[in-house]
Amino acid sequence: MRRVWNIALMAPDYTTGRTVAQIFGDYFKKSGGQIAAEVYPPLDTTDFGPYLQRILQDAANADAVWAWFIGADAIRFMTQYQEFGREDRYPLLGGAEVGDDPYLPEVGEAALGIVSAINDAARYDRPQNKEFVAKFQQKFNRLPGHLEYWGYITVMILAHALETVKRDTSDEDAFLQAIRNVRFQGPMNEVRFHPEA
Repeated sequence: MRRVWNIALMAPDYTTGRTVAQIFGDYFKKSGGQIAAEVYPPLDTTDFGPYLQRILQDAANADAVWAWFIGADAIRFMTQYQEFGREDRYPLLGGAEVGDDPYLPEVGEAALGIVSAINDAARYDRPQNKEFVAKFQQKFNRLPGHLEYWGYITVMILAHALETVKRDTSDEDAFLQAIRNVRFQGPMNEVRFHPEA
């Protein structure tokens, strides 16, 4: 018999936080999992203790906690999650922001053991990525995160498409087709659109 996983969800209490948690939760349930509890602290929470305590009360049967926080909230949450001392009982899983490179120096060892899904990493050993990270650090004196990575990818897609149409966007269909046909080696891997996009 297949084991059913129970996850507690945590995200900031505003539209984006709740939407991201709902999307994850919907896919998790479609895969056979169950949501043990949902906890939504307000933005700019300085003390996550009461919200982590709710996980213990409302989701005692949870196998893990899945969280999505950004910016200073992500840093405070990851640090306090380790200080709360329940990471062995409730491993911390997260979306991209929870494991994003710019946060790691401030979070330090509290990031160890967190499992997050992210589509880029400054430490990824690939020539194109090393070049991207080096140029970014030279200009901004910090590591790029996934938002900077996607900003770069977006600009490169537009640049390649504009080159194809010789900077003439008057024919909208031709420009959209040029975007669909973009193909180049990005920092992490080849960038291209699915043929049915």
